[in-house]
Amino acid sequence: MLPSRMTYTRSLMPTTSDIGLVISDLMLPGELSGADVLQQARRHHPHLDLLLISGQDLRRSEQHLPDVELLRKPFTRAQLAEALRKARAGNRRGQA
Repeated sequence: MLPSRMTYTRSLMPTTSDIGLVISDLMLPGELSGADVLQQARRHHPHLDLLLISGQDLRRSEQHLPDVELLRKPFTRAQLAEALRKARAGNRRGQA
């Protein structure tokens, strides 16, 4: 997502009710990380399915990561499909 698109996307978050899934890479250009984007998404839409993708070694990260499904790069289509299923199932458990 380009920085100008990031601003546009952030402006849509509070006003759009038909978002069902947000997928973001951890490392984004600009001032926000993917974790920041997902935290904002959850703040506006608590029942969203969220998936964070990263190729970084997160054990050494100083960054606070949201409690969402994490998919490590590189990944296969099957791994992506499984991560999406887990993101959906995790969100349903949180709603119960």
